[in-house]
Amino acid sequence: MKIKDSKIAKEAKAAAEHQLGFYREMMAKEDGFDTRGEGMEPLIDAFNEGYKMSEKESKKKLFVVDTISTFRQRYVVEAECLEHAYDEVTMVNSGDPADAFGEFSQLWLGETIVDGREIKMKHFNKMLVEDKECSSWMGENLIRRIDYSR
Repeated sequence: MKIKDSKIAKEAKAAAEHQLGFYREMMAKEDGFDTRGEGMEPLIDAFNEGYKMSEKESKKKLFVVDTISTFRQRYVVEAECLEHAYDEVTMVNSGDPADAFGEFSQLWLGETIVDGREIKMKHFNKMLVEDKECSSWMGENLIRRIDYSR
């Protein structure tokens, strides 16, 4: 059986799709962008066999691509009932080292693109200042540039 066909992978996909609605709504409010995916046709067309970019389309633009990485963590918990085991995994966060426990195993299920949009350099620079999780000191080195000549 392929991983993508397993029950846990299907559950993870369903959870990711559920989160996607909330994420898109949040990003639309935060960035003021329409994140419904409209206007993405040129990007999709670029992957179609035989598609040739016109000279006007070949000018590079800046895009933000948001993804979600999905992991399956497995825990083994001794409890009186399944609900207590669920609670132990998701609710115990007292800060006491005696309460901490690790997962039995972990499996990366993949990375899913959830959104993409064109931005201007002005917005990129604003992101550098406002996003506390990025390595802002790297500046434009954070931009992945596709070398179409390779």
